[in-house]
Amino acid sequence: MRMVDEYVDLLYKQANPKHPDTRELKEETRMHLNESVKELMMDGYSESDAFRMAVERLGGLEQAEKLISLMQIRQKIVRQLLAENLNFEFIHC
Repeated sequence: MRMVDEYVDLLYKQANPKHPDTRELKEETRMHLNESVKELMMDGYSESDAFRMAVERLGGLEQAEKLISLMQIRQKIVRQLLAENLNFEFIHC
């Protein structure tokens, strides 16, 4: 669904597109929204109303952006820990 694809792309525009977590979360978000929109349309809602309701169920744009921000912070921490571990191992060899 084009609306879902555009929304998910917008949502994850600040995230590292090459990171496996980003790709996985982006695909999960896309699948969840598409399923929700389809279910709501089967209940009689228009595509635009179904999309709006599905986004609200997801927690809205603000909630999703917070989740992505936390994911990015986690990625940075992991990179720093790995770099420190490599430096530690190099020094103690």
